[in-house]
Amino acid sequence: MREIKFRAWVKNGLPFGKSGLREVSSISFNHCVYVVIDEKDSPGKDQNYWQVMKEDYILLQYTGLKDKNEKNEIYEGDIFDYRGQKVIIEYVGDMFHCKSTKYPNLSDGNYRLDTLRRECEVIGNIYENKELLEGK
Repeated sequence: MREIKFRAWVKNGLPFGKSGLREVSSISFNHCVYVVIDEKDSPGKDQNYWQVMKEDYILLQYTGLKDKNEKNEIYEGDIFDYRGQKVIIEYVGDMFHCKSTKYPNLSDGNYRLDTLRRECEVIGNIYENKELLEGK
């Protein structure tokens, strides 16, 4: 059984002004997530999380897989380089898919993602590395 976990793209920054990907420590699906923050950014001595309201984040689910070197966990929104083509991981319906304009047959669901990840490394994500998608 795969581990269920999330990370969040915090769109509008936290109170200290830093947008970015954050590990999610807990979720309240009706209005907010609690994201893990760096100790140096913590507004309080013992606080290592911050509440982010629904309109300020995008939730990204962990696929349960790691890339070819078993180094990077693979999440929705991650980008692979597959034979010179950028491939984006998406969650569609009830499974993860690989989206590519050059290789349309990659979007065959979980099986294909498991096969592809053995050849690919995560090189970025669609939020922090938009330049990787220019001229896909």
